[in-house]
Amino acid sequence: MKTSSSRIWCLVPVCLSLTAAGCVTSETFTLNQVSLSGPIARTPINVTIDPVPGTLQVIPGFAMDNAPVIKGSIDPAPGSGVQPTLNSAATSPRGNLTWEVPSSEYSLDVQLTVAHHFGLTAGGVYAKAGGDQFTNFRGGVSFFTVGDQYGARFDAGMQLNAVRFRSRATVTTTVDPPFGSKHQYVSYFDDSGIEQSLGAAFGLTINSAYSGSFINGFLHLGVAWQPLIDYTPTNPDSVAGAGDGRTAIGNLKSTSAVLSFGGGVAVELGRGNRALLGVRGAQLLDINSPAPGPVWQPFVEFVFTL
Repeated sequence: MKTSSSRIWCLVPVCLSLTAAGCVTSETFTLNQVSLSGPIARTPINVTIDPVPGTLQVIPGFAMDNAPVIKGSIDPAPGSGVQPTLNSAATSPRGNLTWEVPSSEYSLDVQLTVAHHFGLTAGGVYAKAGGDQFTNFRGGVSFFTVGDQYGARFDAGMQLNAVRFRSRATVTTTVDPPFGSKHQYVSYFDDSGIEQSLGAAFGLTINSAYSGSFINGFLHLGVAWQPLIDYTPTNPDSVAGAGDGRTAIGNLKSTSAVLSFGGGVAVELGRGNRALLGVRGAQLLDINSPAPGPVWQPFVEFVFTL
């Protein structure tokens, strides 16, 4: 009898394990509201007129954004962990996203002309938005060619971008046990932090290259990838309350591609120095119905050749 009783008790944890294994849990994430602050990732603009191997150029710049706030909506993508079902909920007719961008930006880049058709670049952007300071860095390589009347340049690199976020989300957890009825739990979260990560950037600049001319024109087209949010909800919502308060397993993630385009003039200042005056736009490709559409940014850069 003791042996039989012992066997029964040994089977109890096995049965419990099988029951737990047969319990199916799924999550549905609803991204209710996202507030961002920080600069938009943009590809740098460099003209090619008279490259000389071995020269170093220092390029300080200043730019102003015409739109202090961008509105729209974003649809999250599944990140690591449990792959949840994802919804995008607009809390207003304009969507679930508000992005405060800097009113002005300061940049400093250096570029080394290694050979007649190859160079290295590095630099960064400093800006303030939403009461926070941001310093983003970038670096890469460039391939260029120049003739008697035109110059063309292709830049490829990486950018370290940062934005501060506040995200309010609803997580609906459905537990479907092997025996009994299905249960559903609704929890509310309000999380904030800084999303900082690397993103690729590519740019093409074509310009006139009349060496004897006081002014040359240029056109630019580029694309950069900028992570916006990537987090697992953890903090209970202080406004809506915690709800059922179940811990989220999956995470929310969103990245936007930024299409950059613009043009302007390069004014020669003598001895390889010049000033770039122009306007560039940024179109957020992965944000639904952004308002305004393109974000325009007048800028000025000074190129000092050492």
